[in-house]
Amino acid sequence: RGHSDEFIVEVNMRISTVLALFLSAPVVAKEFTRRPNVFSSSKNLFARSADLKQRSRRLPSALAVRGGFAPPANFITVFTEKVAPTLGTGIANAMFISGIPAVQKARAAGTLGELNPVPFAMVLANCMAWVSYGCITQNPYAYWANAPGILLGMYMVMTGMQLGDSVVRKQMEKLVLALGAVLVVAGHFSTLVLKTTEQRRVLFGYVANGLLLLYYASPLTTMSQVIKEKSSASLNWPVSMMNVLNGTLWLFYGLAIKDLFISIPNTIGAVLGLLQLSLVAIYPSKKESTN
Repeated sequence: RGHSDEFIVEVNMRISTVLALFLSAPVVAKEFTRRPNVFSSSKNLFARSADLKQRSRRLPSALAVRGGFAPPANFITVFTEKVAPTLGTGIANAMFISGIPAVQKARAAGTLGELNPVPFAMVLANCMAWVSYGCITQNPYAYWANAPGILLGMYMVMTGMQLGDSVVRKQMEKLVLALGAVLVVAGHFSTLVLKTTEQRRVLFGYVANGLLLLYYASPLTTMSQVIKEKSSASLNWPVSMMNVLNGTLWLFYGLAIKDLFISIPNTIGAVLGLLQLSLVAIYPSKKESTN
């Protein structure tokens, strides 16, 4: 009987254990679902490590934190596409403004004297063409390098028309009307005929370059006079130096954005400036030697 009692007790214990496990199974399953998944945790770990790497790339270098110089990732790109055209815009406007004192002096004297008003009309037409090119290409540098020149060109043209004699006024009228007709025809084709922005850009690129080449004809005439007289008295070497610097800056910018309409004419301008500086060195001013 003792053995039978022990057997009954053991059976009851096993039955109680099975019942306990059965009753606690839902609770265990619910608790297990609350725990994070091992695989999802590993995914989150990889995502966090990638985010840390991305943040570390944005952190400044140790040299910059210590107060040293840390050059940008691509200094050449920043210089050619941002710094060079910004400086070129300032120099271009400074060169336009440099002609104002002579115009104001002529206004005060009531006569043009030796002042040639023909380049005034060329400045006006050239700046209008380049402003149109800047609008078509949405280029702020091409726009602001020439927009003030339109106002200054109008001021100079009105001065020439007011102070010039009848012959000068007729020349100015014909020149202004001819240049205005070129711009009107170009505007007609750009607005009503051509369909794409690239076609409009090419049209006004050629117009602006053509007017600029006509504008460069004046320095060529002056250089031929210097060679004939063997005197550079008619040349202003600071202006020639500014032409070289301005043309070089715009050349860098034109090459950086791959725009031949900007790089080619400014290369010509820089070369003409170098030739003028060479003539100043070869043929010293007779006025300076006399002084």
